[in-house]
Amino acid sequence: MEKWRKLIRKNNSPSELGENFQEAEKILKRFKAKHPELIALKPEIEVFKIIEDKDGNQCDIWTISVYRPFLFDGRLVPEIFECIKVNDIIMGQFPKEFPSENAGLPLEDWFAPERYQKFAENNISLIRQTLLKPDMTVNEALDALTGGFEKHLAWAKKMREERIEENKEQIAFFNELLKKTEIVFRKSDVYNKYKEENWGYSVTATYLKKKSPVIVGFNWGAGNNWKKDNTIEAIQNDYPFSPFNGLYDELGSFKKVVTLFHEYLPQATYGVQTNFCFFRSQYEHQISQHDKELCAPLFEELINYLEPSKLITFSNSLNGYFNQKGKIKAKQVLNIQSKNKTFNVTKGRILIKDKEIDYFNLPHPNYPITTEARLKAWDFCFERMY
Repeated sequence: MEKWRKLIRKNNSPSELGENFQEAEKILKRFKAKHPELIALKPEIEVFKIIEDKDGNQCDIWTISVYRPFLFDGRLVPEIFECIKVNDIIMGQFPKEFPSENAGLPLEDWFAPERYQKFAENNISLIRQTLLKPDMTVNEALDALTGGFEKHLAWAKKMREERIEENKEQIAFFNELLKKTEIVFRKSDVYNKYKEENWGYSVTATYLKKKSPVIVGFNWGAGNNWKKDNTIEAIQNDYPFSPFNGLYDELGSFKKVVTLFHEYLPQATYGVQTNFCFFRSQYEHQISQHDKELCAPLFEELINYLEPSKLITFSNSLNGYFNQKGKIKAKQVLNIQSKNKTFNVTKGRILIKDKEIDYFNLPHPNYPITTEARLKAWDFCFERMY
């Protein structure tokens, strides 16, 4: 039995419900009698009396919660039963078409209609078997999984429109910086030397949140298997709405330090992640000094707009570039020994235009050092939260 089922059943026990147990049992019995098709799919149902609302006010309100797995006919869950609000709550794992539980995406991205469509098309036989509907079509499956697919489409559209309205200033800045990036990119060595590779460029991997930590890499990668006709991914067009932790499934090597961010700087997981150089390449050395000089004003414009609380980099070459330009002030450097090699960790203040920002340069997540050495580096930069 799944852990969530055991927990719900425990919450429904006489010891948990106390004097309300008998009344809860009566409500549950009537609910089950009224909804036999729902009960046939074996959800867990909790009937509970709320005696205090979220503001701390005394109240006397019953609620019913239907806890069920993702693969379920949501149309069978009523919104109201005998004037009691019914909550439809999905428990357990989501299928592979959906993000992992570590991905803190906006709701309309997490529950994007296209994810349901892909799952329904790939698993119609399983859906028919589980929902006891042998003749169910894909469209009917979509209605079942979402409790009404047209309603779900309208919800996702409304959520995205509201998010766009909330971020209209950031989106306007992003679009303007994207235009400038395209102009500069055409002048770059990486574009003119490797034009046929179609590597393209990007501005940011995350939303633009002011006064939060900004995580900075050197440049956007293209990978050894980058498709030359991959024009959609090569050039960024759309403003991203996710924070850093929303990228979990796509973080690559950065996944290795997500736990460290939670331990040392949790606010960074809701912050911004970008790169100093907006141009893509397969290897770092393919970005010339000329390209760095082209990107520097774009990067500084972005950082000036963001007004970050901290700038956290993971690139020796970028740290070297900032040192070369005299950007790092009040610098402290720690030399750490690991596996017969020594690496440096830097902290201080970095000058971006006329602003000084707390600055930290840590070893890249892929850099081969011991766990002890990596923790020593993070301890030097930040105070552990837990």
